[in-house]
Amino acid sequence: MPYWSIIDKRWNRNLNSPIYAAAAYLNPHLFWNNKVRMNDEVRKGLELAIEKLLVPEDCANMSLELAKYQTRHPSLFRGELSMNIIDTSHP
Repeated sequence: MPYWSIIDKRWNRNLNSPIYAAAAYLNPHLFWNNKVRMNDEVRKGLELAIEKLLVPEDCANMSLELAKYQTRHPSLFRGELSMNIIDTSHP
């Protein structure tokens, strides 16, 4: 069995979950890494996780916070140290 079919089988059985997609999307080391692309499946997983975890009143605020995150808004990551950590450290 080719190794990709083993990986696909494991992915579909265990890791294909909105919470994992949200974790990948919200990991700054992955999100801003030029070598990693966030595809539609990851974005949809994030949206599903938000819908399941947040009450509707908080979804609007989450949208604003996501917009800040996507543009590296200075209010989220202050200082050179935090920006360096994003590039060099990851969970």
